[in-house]
Amino acid sequence: MTEAIANIRREIEHAAEVAETEFDDLADYVWKSVGLIEHETRLELRKLTDYFPGRPDMQEFRWRHESRKLEGAFPFLIAQGNLLCASTLFEIRLLLLATTVEPIAARKLSAIRGQGVERCFAFFDAVGVAHGRLPNWEQVSAALTIRNCVVHSGGALQYSRDAERLRNIVKDRRFWTPEVRQRVRELVQSGRQERPDVTLFEHALLGERIVITNSYAHWVTSLFRDYFLNLCSSISATLRVDWPDDGNGTTPV
Repeated sequence: MTEAIANIRREIEHAAEVAETEFDDLADYVWKSVGLIEHETRLELRKLTDYFPGRPDMQEFRWRHESRKLEGAFPFLIAQGNLLCASTLFEIRLLLLATTVEPIAARKLSAIRGQGVERCFAFFDAVGVAHGRLPNWEQVSAALTIRNCVVHSGGALQYSRDAERLRNIVKDRRFWTPEVRQRVRELVQSGRQERPDVTLFEHALLGERIVITNSYAHWVTSLFRDYFLNLCSSISATLRVDWPDDGNGTTPV
């Protein structure tokens, strides 16, 4: 059993290294993805005079049509898509981590109730790592709640079972860590205008709708990375080499 635990520790260490690279690569993509809007804006502005020389009326008509997409649909879709990419990577990494530990765990992942990340977190709790006590869990939980609302109800609170919690997350800026909230307060006190990364606005058909910026998606990617690395370290520390073998190749975890 000592050798088995040592091997799993090495697997966890490797998983952490690979995940760190994956999250960093994704963060770079998220940061650069808005370059599409900048590129298309320059392109569309050139097209105005190329397509309609001497026709300011047609130029104005086309720009009204194109700018609506460039300033509305494009940033909205990029931000939401990037948040979903970060959440998906996080969920996959949690599942792989759970299956790595499972061979020496007394309670198998399949025996844990729940689905997706909820099952993984419940499994880690059973292993002896309280996932809710790791640094920045509140922000991770908020990000997953926002992600679920975006995926399952298009961001519309009236169709979300977490509507009240989402309102509080936005109102109290709980999607940010206390350190970020403090920096924002200091900026506001110095006269800078706050531009929150997560807001609620009234949609004509959907009612209250949660909207995120790409800056939030970028920040969440790093948030997920750091949380996952802390989780790997905590699980590895929990796997003690002096655990007795129960005769079935598993430990008391």
